[in-house]
Amino acid sequence: MAQYRVLSDAVEAAKQLEKEIVSLGRRSLAVNGFDYSAMDIGKWEKYREQTYATVKNAFPEMLYNRAPLKARHVSTSEFDGFTVENVIFDSLPGWEVNASVYVPNGKGPFPCVVCPTGHSAKYRDSYYIPAQIFARNGYMAISFDPPGCIGELAYHNDHFINGYIGWLTGIWSQTYFICDALACIDYMYSRKDTDTKKGIAITGVSGGGMTAIYASVLDRRITFSALVCCVTDNDIAQFTDLYTSCPETIGQGFHIAGINMSELISLIAPTDLLISCGQKDEVFDHRLTKEIFEKVRKVYDAYGIGKKAQLYIEAESGHCYSATMADETVRRMNAIYKGGEGPVKTGPEDLVLITKEQLACNPSNEVNMYTINRNEAVRLESMRQKLKPRELSTCIGSLLDMGNLDAHISDISEDDPSSVPTRWCHKFAPVILSHSGGLKIPVMHAYREDMKERPVLLWFGEKGVWGDFNRKGALSKTVGFLERMPILNEHCVIACDLSGLGELEMQHTTYDAASWNSIERILTYLSVGNGLPIMAYRLRDTLIALEYAKHFSKDISVGGYGVGAITALLLCAYIPDEISRVFAVRPLASYGCLTEEPSFSWPESILIPDVLRYFDIPEILACLGAKAVCIDPLDGLMRSLTKERSGSMFKRAADEGAKVISEDDWENALVREILKPVKGDRR
Repeated sequence: MAQYRVLSDAVEAAKQLEKEIVSLGRRSLAVNGFDYSAMDIGKWEKYREQTYATVKNAFPEMLYNRAPLKARHVSTSEFDGFTVENVIFDSLPGWEVNASVYVPNGKGPFPCVVCPTGHSAKYRDSYYIPAQIFARNGYMAISFDPPGCIGELAYHNDHFINGYIGWLTGIWSQTYFICDALACIDYMYSRKDTDTKKGIAITGVSGGGMTAIYASVLDRRITFSALVCCVTDNDIAQFTDLYTSCPETIGQGFHIAGINMSELISLIAPTDLLISCGQKDEVFDHRLTKEIFEKVRKVYDAYGIGKKAQLYIEAESGHCYSATMADETVRRMNAIYKGGEGPVKTGPEDLVLITKEQLACNPSNEVNMYTINRNEAVRLESMRQKLKPRELSTCIGSLLDMGNLDAHISDISEDDPSSVPTRWCHKFAPVILSHSGGLKIPVMHAYREDMKERPVLLWFGEKGVWGDFNRKGALSKTVGFLERMPILNEHCVIACDLSGLGELEMQHTTYDAASWNSIERILTYLSVGNGLPIMAYRLRDTLIALEYAKHFSKDISVGGYGVGAITALLLCAYIPDEISRVFAVRPLASYGCLTEEPSFSWPESILIPDVLRYFDIPEILACLGAKAVCIDPLDGLMRSLTKERSGSMFKRAADEGAKVISEDDWENALVREILKPVKGDRR
């Protein structure tokens, strides 16, 4: 069904939020990234200190306080030239790493290499072939599955669901990948047949390469890093193509801090580095890899160790860790760990097939991203202090970084009231609010011709500015439409679309044909990297709409449906003195609800990183007290709460005077609450 439109250019409207997020990310990387053209070791060291702190702080404490290993042997398979030992150990309490250790034949101790798997499984060619090549050349190699992919750690570890939710509790999904890699280092150091006097090597392809990068930055026990088919420019991968990469690829605030791939890899210096790529890689363009390497090499040159950073481009390889790439890694490792002694001892005829069954560890999946996030949300709830209204307002402003958003109208485009046609006794006037360099908010202003002394309801829906008026809907009843005389406590209504909703709904990209791709998902992730979540833009929009509403009344209530209801609650909590009442229809009952099930139905864009460290929606209602009416709040799967659950969740809010209504007929409940006189008849 075609919707009523205020904005004439539908494509421009649909790409407005995308352009705002992308332009901020690009500008931040350009302005705040390191200037490699004017390389100075002093400037680099200062920049490195700041950048390292940003990366380190992106991870929760659990990464740095890992669990005891509790290693246990599972099985052994012998091959010509090496043996595979399958072992299990913990990286987090109860979170089991399924490690396959490739042990060279002969008497140790052996130098070691950690081989993180990409977004695949350790029994695939790009993982078991390099590992056996390393073992045949005298290196103990340890390989392990990543969570959430096709290996043994898939259960309840979906990056896009269980990984995403971690941002609410402060657990970036990259944590699990890096924690497992660092636990593998702990395990190698614990064995008696390993030689770690010169440290340890790490190498991975694709997502495994990303794991290798972060592990190398954070753990100086790593003395050689070989990154394979994983180096590209964020501008292309994220801002241009808008491909929905996994949430672990984007660190919170990384863009605003100027951290691009070159800055991240440069943090590895002065550790030995090899970057390998395939000239036919269909995922990462080797030319971009070379450009990034040249920047990183300047850092090594500034340290006077340029030869410690090397690039290897293989002409006939695609997106893989080929045997010849592994041979190149061995040559570098021989120079570092064996004093240059010994040639590469592997040929194609030496390679053997290793089956999935021979690498199986059968780890327990009782502890996973879902359970860790859920338990952390419960822990945080038990520890949160009860915020006072002013404290809550400050916290919202800080979490959403509202100080970096301009919330003022630059232009109002509306028809002269005399030219707006009258429908019985009412006018429905389309309005465009311009702000922030040409961005636009569509508005429908509905009012009786006699507007004198009427309160205003500022409304934020999900179906466009006309959606909740349609066919004498809730908003039509609120303005007394088709009533010849004003009804008791009748309101004017100003309905607005917020960023990403209604006419401003985000336009899909062609990547969205893939099941894991979503324009809303990738823009949410990019907004986290920018340090300015999408809910910040929506709160900004409500402030602009409120500025417009003040032209017509001093008595302003706000309300919304779904995502709009969450935003309305945030607005009222952010500036409580300027709002008379707030009506939240079918909002998310609590951000904690999103952690309670292995999946969720709400759009990703409602994310507020770290919110559960400080407050949740029931606490907003408690602070608002008698100002707040909440109708039919929904859980993480968008189901109505039982009366028992609602009573428990909102007990404090009810004690403070907030009204929580469990009623299926939300439209009549909303109209009843809006039109109910407050402190007498306000006609």
